[in-house]
Amino acid sequence: MLTGATNKKAEATTPCLPHTFAAMVQATDAATLRDAVLKAVGDEWKKIAAKVKAALDPVFRAADPKWDENNGTPVGRPSPAAR
Repeated sequence: MLTGATNKKAEATTPCLPHTFAAMVQATDAATLRDAVLKAVGDEWKKIAAKVKAALDPVFRAADPKWDENNGTPVGRPSPAAR
């Protein structure tokens, strides 16, 4: 996805890829594949979140030793639709 007056990569302002994907698969495989994809994506997000928190922790903790005490773990929580 590109944005900008001339639709050139240099002017792209979209911060990430679209988060919706589709695939044509056999109906008998759909649930298994869906579950595998959801697990793989969730595992990667958890790894990314852990690395970001590890990088931010020393800076934030210096300002507030309890900075992460009440924020929980947003990555890995079920979406409202899944609850």
